[in-house]
Formats: sequence, structure tokens, C-alpha cells
Amino acid sequence: MTHVFDPRPHASRPRRSAVLGACAFLGTHLVEVLTQAGHEVVTFDASNRVAGGLPDAFPEVLRGLGAAPEPWPLDWGGALTGVHFLFVVEGPRVQVEAALAKVDLSSFERAVLISGAEVYGEPGQEPFSEESAAAPSGGRARELLELEASLRSSELPHVVLRPTGTYGPRGLRGLREARQRVGLSWSGEARLGLVHARDVARAALHLAARAESAQATTYNLGDSVGLRQADAARLVTRLVGRPHLSLPWSRLPARWARLLRRRRSPDQAPAISWGAPRVASGRLAQTGFALEFPHPAAGLRETLAWFKQEGWL
Repeated sequence: MTHVFDPRPHASRPRRSAVLGACAFLGTHLVEVLTQAGHEVVTFDASNRVAGGLPDAFPEVLRGLGAAPEPWPLDWGGALTGVHFLFVVEGPRVQVEAALAKVDLSSFERAVLISGAEVYGEPGQEPFSEESAAAPSGGRARELLELEASLRSSELPHVVLRPTGTYGPRGLRGLREARQRVGLSWSGEARLGLVHARDVARAALHLAARAESAQATTYNLGDSVGLRQADAARLVTRLVGRPHLSLPWSRLPARWARLLRRRRSPDQAPAISWGAPRVASGRLAQTGFALEFPHPAAGLRETLAWFKQEGWL
């Protein structure tokens, strides 16, 4: 029997949630899931963020999540009054720490940080479990580990969610990757870690609202399919109606193979949709969570349909 996720575990009690980084790709999906679950949502983001592609009913965003704390127009103590859940999607560490320090403890239940599987390092020894050692190879991964450390040092009840390569509507980085790679791939056994942005948002709410079943503080999230890169590229090209060419890796000229294998600069963030490591999500499944998009075929089809509808593809 398929488990049906109920986003309203405490329907009799109104919930107030704050989202830091609400206009980010994952942030927009999280706000949608929270509002659909009946939460009152307070949203924060940078004053210079362009909120293109946001839903018409997106809540008003409180600006001020910029690079320095001095010019903030926000009183964190007042802004977080009555908040039950604090979700951190994006934000400079100094500001996240300031928000954590001003949480209203009289109502607060749990903080959730959406981190990322890139903290485990480059795709290779997989799937990674929550016990796998962190080996960040890029600036983005190191920033995520710093945010994790800040949350843990706050001593607030918290959960860290580490999703693998995330895709979905409004995912510009994933769209750029698709445009660059869908027409050509290398046939091999390398597999992708993928998860739909809506499932990341659902998992974040699930872990926040179910303290009795979510006893651990770190959870991985990814699908159980692990598509080969060539199969993923072939699927996307078929969905967008473009021709696809798959080249055997063993037949590539040696110079090309060396170039394609060259590691990225340590300060370059990993490709979000095509180079994320695979993770084991058994710990999250044991809490009763089930993916809405367990296979990426349906999720990619929905994502590309949205891109076409909005004129992004």
C-alpha cells in the first residue's frame, strides 16, 4: 500500500513558519507546500533578488536578507514572534545566526536547514549515507557545512536535510544544464542523484512537524532510481523533441577524455542536476515519508511542461 503524505499533522493548531531564502528555487517550492498545508508563512530574502517566475499568490517577502547585518530593516525578535518552524534555504551565515539567536522560544518547535548532498564531495563512492564523512570540494559545499555548524551550535531543536541534485519548475540552473547537455551524452555507468524540488519541500515540512518520528538530526533525500547520465539525457531530449547522440566513452580521443574528467576548481559549485552524488534515503523513509516523484521521468516531464508553458524553454 502506498503511503499518502498528509501535510497537516496538526490541523487543529494553526502553524506559523518563517522561511529564510524564500525567493530561491527551493524556497519558492517550500513556501507553496507550507501555504497548501495551511501555515501562516513569513518570508525573508535579499533586497536585490529578482523574484521572477514566482506564483501569483506568493506571500509578501520581507526584504533585508543581504550581505551585512548593519543595514537590516528587520527586527528579528519581532519578525520571528510566534514562529513554530524556521526553515533556512539560503542566507549569509552571519544573518542566519542572528535569526537563530532571536527565535521566540515560547512557541518555537524546530528549525530545518535545507543543506545539500554536495557536502559529501564529488560523485564516486555512492550512495552516501548520513554517516559518510563530509568531503566538500567546492565553495558552495563548504558554505553549507558552515550553516550546518551554526545551526547545531545554536542548541535549538533542529534537522538538517541533505537533498541530492534538485530539479523542478523555476530551476534555472537545471534548465541551463538541460539546454547544454540534452543533445549529447557519454554512454557509461555513471549515475545521477536526483530529487524533485517539491519532494524536498515536503520532506522539510514532514521533518519539522513530526518530532516524534524524526529522532535524528541529519537526513538524506534522493530518489531510489539512480538514472544513468546517458539515460537521463535521452529522456530529456525525448521530452523536448530534440535529437540525441550518445558517444561511447571508450571511443573518445584520449585528450577529450582527459579534458572531460578534469576536476572542477575547488571554488566552483557542482552542477546541480547532472553531477550530484547519490544518497541513501532509508533513514527518512523510516519516518513514514514517501516521495511524490519516486521516478524522475514523471518529475522531469512535469518540469519541462512548466518550462514550455512559461516560455522558458
